Amino acid sequence: MQLQVFAQSDPALELIVSVSAKQHSVQQILNTMQQQTGLVFSFAANNIDAERKTSLSIQQKSLRQALHRLFGNTVTYKVRGNYIILQKQASEAKTELIRKPKKTIEGYINSPE
Repeated sequence: MQLQVFAQSDPALELIVSVSAKQHSVQQILNTMQQQTGLVFSFAANNIDAERKTSLSIQQKSLRQALHRLFGNTVTYKVRGNYIILQKQASEAKTELIRKPKKTIEGYINSPE
């Protein structure tokens, strides 16, 4: 009786990917990495601009390196099983909140006497 065991010792972010994309959407680039690794990228639409066009050319680099080249320091990644969860860097989210225009509400408050 033969027993074969296949184990992957590399953590998910250390899987090797190659991407050659010129003016593709972030979503298309993530799809390419997803096909190569078998991992699924998860993110909120208001955190990641998936339609942003960009170029990325990497050969035989870790997924961590590829994501860093794609997003720089603006996105953090968490691994949960087969999912890579992408989130806006905390300082980026705070900066966006600060940039939003303030609203003034005017009116009267009536209270029974």
